[in-house]
Amino acid sequence: MVFVRFGFALRASVCAAAAALCLSASGQVLRQESTPNTVWLDLRLAEDGARPQTVPAWLDALETEAISLPLLGTDGAFTAPATVHRLRVTRVADAEAILVRLYFDDQAGISPTISAWDELGNEIAQSGQLGEGLGLPNAKAVVIPTAKLNYLEITVPGDGRTVRGAQIAWLTRHELWRPLDVTSAPTTLEPFRALRSEARPGDGEDRYRNGVVTAVLQEGTLKLSESGGAVRLPFEIERAPLMALVTFEVLGADLEHPPEIRLNGRYLGEAQYAAPDLADPALRGELSDSRAGVGFRYAGWIRATRLVPTLALSNGSNLLEVTAKSDGGEIAVRRIDIQLKYPFEQLDLAPVQTSASR
Repeated sequence: MVFVRFGFALRASVCAAAAALCLSASGQVLRQESTPNTVWLDLRLAEDGARPQTVPAWLDALETEAISLPLLGTDGAFTAPATVHRLRVTRVADAEAILVRLYFDDQAGISPTISAWDELGNEIAQSGQLGEGLGLPNAKAVVIPTAKLNYLEITVPGDGRTVRGAQIAWLTRHELWRPLDVTSAPTTLEPFRALRSEARPGDGEDRYRNGVVTAVLQEGTLKLSESGGAVRLPFEIERAPLMALVTFEVLGADLEHPPEIRLNGRYLGEAQYAAPDLADPALRGELSDSRAGVGFRYAGWIRATRLVPTLALSNGSNLLEVTAKSDGGEIAVRRIDIQLKYPFEQLDLAPVQTSASR
């Protein structure tokens, strides 16, 4: 078996891009987020002469190969063309499993599979077909024990162009306490899909990962009065992003009256809450003369977000305002972040045909 080794030199253009994307809020500096046990692989078929990706040392090699896939049909056995991405890995110390989250165009009859193999070429795990064939972008995760793992294979029927990328992360086991009556707790925390981490960057420190700058605009807790109290947060950017997202947490949230967001004096609308399960006892009912029915306030911290139109951002100085609605009661807010998404070398872009161009 022949593997094609990755290149390990960090490209100068990546370093230059990271340096150029510094977001300044009270003198903050940008830090490249370190993720030594996780890697994003761009599996789109590259053109000849494409430069190699930068990967951790534990990912030894990658080979992309056209193969003939044996199949069984109504008329007997036959073969069909397929593409396999073969990844050889070296186990990370203390890791008990590896997570492969595959991103692909979910087309009927072209479902990818993920398999794991030992050093003798024996298959030790098989995902089965991934996806529902709905004709939409999809993502599926597979967890594989690492005791005998030597290499992984991502196999997709056809020319392989429906598979776009893979997030690979080493896993370790942690004890999880859950109520006896809760049977549907997740067994794995997937990258970018878990609840927000309590870990925060240090003071004056922004983060950079996968083309995204994350800046903490306000770390501490601020109380906003019910008479339209607001928090005003100035910050600076060097250039407008492709996409921006404001994220914060709210205590005592009236779910029908979330805070309002303004940027540079422009009204952007209400924040959007990550709604809790309605059976959560933290939902406390309130009766008021100003409301026809029962209102509900959340007795705990709840996450709120708001997408920001990039045209509302200015190169240089900006002002973000988070305002409590007058009919939403008194609330507290904390951990106000802004994420700015910029172009980077592995940005997943796909041409889309609009109705006007068909």
